[in-house]
Amino acid sequence: MSISIRNLTHVYATDSENVVALSGLDLDVPDGQVCVMRGPNGSGKSTLIEVLATNIIPTSGTITTHTESTAAPKVRVIRQFDHAMEDLSVAEYIQTISALNQNSIDVSPYQEVLLNKLHTVSPGVRQLIAVDLALAADPDILLADEPAASLNSAQSQTVYQHLAQSCRNRKITLLLVTHDKRAEAYADRIVRIRDGRISEQWQPNQPEEQVVDSHGWLRLPDEVVTHSPTSMRATITDQSVQLDGLRTSSQSTSTVQRPTRALNEQHIIAAGLSFRFSHDTPVLNDVSFTCYRNALNVVLGASGSGKSTLMRILSGLQPPDAGTVSMDSTDIYLLTSELRNNLRSNTCALFGTDLDLGQHQSLKAFAVRPELLNKLNLAHLAARPLLTLSGGQRQRAKLAIALSHPARTLILDEPTTSLDVANRNLLIDIVQAEIDSGRTIILATHDDELAEHADHLITLT
Repeated sequence: MSISIRNLTHVYATDSENVVALSGLDLDVPDGQVCVMRGPNGSGKSTLIEVLATNIIPTSGTITTHTESTAAPKVRVIRQFDHAMEDLSVAEYIQTISALNQNSIDVSPYQEVLLNKLHTVSPGVRQLIAVDLALAADPDILLADEPAASLNSAQSQTVYQHLAQSCRNRKITLLLVTHDKRAEAYADRIVRIRDGRISEQWQPNQPEEQVVDSHGWLRLPDEVVTHSPTSMRATITDQSVQLDGLRTSSQSTSTVQRPTRALNEQHIIAAGLSFRFSHDTPVLNDVSFTCYRNALNVVLGASGSGKSTLMRILSGLQPPDAGTVSMDSTDIYLLTSELRNNLRSNTCALFGTDLDLGQHQSLKAFAVRPELLNKLNLAHLAARPLLTLSGGQRQRAKLAIALSHPARTLILDEPTTSLDVANRNLLIDIVQAEIDSGRTIILATHDDELAEHADHLITLT
């Protein structure tokens, strides 16, 4: 089934202002094509998915599907795995979702883990199960919204490959939206969305082409607008305009790798930490390491390796089953609960992706340092309800709140979730500046590239 979108516009109305998420977007996805849509945070990717899934009625524009069948198109959406069900076993989860969707899947690829609780299973496997459950509905169109956002490189590529190959085999039209460049390798076609419109399109390993919309407008690349337009040369064809003279991706701006800091002072010492949920497989088993003061301490591990549990233990929120956590020679679990609460408030604070911002509040409700609003490109969004922000913008808002906390030691759990490459690099630069000002950062991540910037690396397996 093919998709034809013309002049699609969507405006989020708030009490203070109207926010344009889609701005006259045009897009054609031929029947059975694997189309990857990339774009920075706030570009309109997720809004487009919500409109196509009929969860949002657009402000204006048309969406037409073409098929030989007279039946209404079947559309399914794949998102990140729903952690609300992770206390179920794999078999129970498959049975529950299959019953809701009135279909079934081949469970033979998951035979070895069927009786395991979902939270003990590899996140990559969990996401593959979610993909298979969506495919079981035999949809005409499959919409995938950042399906590998929390996975490491190997897991992400497995999910992308499975998605693309399964859709090709079944002649399902796939629109996969992501800021992850790795998804391009599995696409028939890649399009880029910026400011709510399609700006470029290309095929894997081919040059990018600028896109002229149905009104004859060309979305100029940022390099043209902000640098030297006189150095560009346009080649016009029937279908596109190719601009020559743009920087290649290898020339694009990225954060600078700096020398690692000297590790002179031990700050937090974890010794023999073990933890399990109920009678499940241990999440942590005899884990020991040291975090150093005035340094970037990175805890690297795949999703599901126990990073978040470990961060809660380090911050005094979750007593371990065995082992000790000493902060500046004090065993924090020998302190009273009141003293541990005081420690989290004033000395060592944890901020994770589950931080509740209060969706109808704006950043003005929080004591965010003004310079962080500017550095994180949030100043113009400070008055907007957080509900209207994109996933990446909300994540930057959480970071601004976290970094504005007075504690001198901050524990950041997966701070780059939902961030594109540019904002991830921006985060690294800001975190490095915070450490230079005297702070200690403990950062949990599955991102190998982010871990390269660590002063001290702790790996969970």
